[in-house]
Amino acid sequence: MEYFAAIDIGSNAVRLLVKRQDKPTSTQLGKVALMRLPLRLGQEVFTTGSISKKKADDLCTLIKAFSLVMGLYDIKPEHFRGCATAAMREATNGQSVLNDIYARTGVRIELISGKEEAAIVRNVNWRRVNKSNLLFVDVGGGSTEISLICDGNTLFTQSYGIGTVRMINGIFDETVVSQLRLDLQATCCLYGGVSIVGAGGNINKLFSLTNHNDEEVIERRMDVSALRNIYNRLNKLTIAQRAEAFDLKPDRADVIVPAAQIFLIIADAIGADTIEVPALGLSDGIIEELVNKRQDSITQW
Repeated sequence: MEYFAAIDIGSNAVRLLVKRQDKPTSTQLGKVALMRLPLRLGQEVFTTGSISKKKADDLCTLIKAFSLVMGLYDIKPEHFRGCATAAMREATNGQSVLNDIYARTGVRIELISGKEEAAIVRNVNWRRVNKSNLLFVDVGGGSTEISLICDGNTLFTQSYGIGTVRMINGIFDETVVSQLRLDLQATCCLYGGVSIVGAGGNINKLFSLTNHNDEEVIERRMDVSALRNIYNRLNKLTIAQRAEAFDLKPDRADVIVPAAQIFLIIADAIGADTIEVPALGLSDGIIEELVNKRQDSITQW
């Protein structure tokens, strides 16, 4: 039995995911632990351009806690990877903060590009959706990653500076949205029947809301019309009202509306009727890559 772990430092939340592999050749992994804290790095970075000492210290404390949890499972160095995304990419002191975290905790976090982020999410999901033309959409707090795959070939990958934390703070450029629409229309019009595959905590929560938390739902597919309906209902409410009416945590109640809006913008741009929601995100993708690397080394040996 082996354990694998991933840390994802996002613009909205910081996550630790631990999974277990029972047999060296098994592709089935069991989720052992998931910790998520809404540190909201993006709220600071997108307004000031950097990460404050207080926020950097909070992040370091959190990574120390994650390190202790990983220690409980005796996770090997080669079975772990930590990644930081949009907020850290844009912070003028992002790499310096990560260097300090490594010096203080011994945990190395990599600053990855938007395209690598998109590739990790795409790779963990595309084999799980049985369709030829797939548009992978990962809506985060600071950026939205897009990848188009046709018959297993990646034709387009791009990261756009539009995300939920940016939108709730009014710090995004409308020209980015226009460029996103233009790119999608120019690219997807060449391929018939492109299906959207959504990733991230918000689309999973929106899926559960549109399905009334029905645990018997087999096909994780959401109609765009249902998404539009729940968006309109949520958008009419205050954050406190959303939290109470839909049993949402406060840090989900504010970002879920802009997340739905971004998915609707993309769906309308390519004329999609449904969104596939396979429920796997960046942390899952990181762990899958680690497992694949281990299996490759076993095969070569």
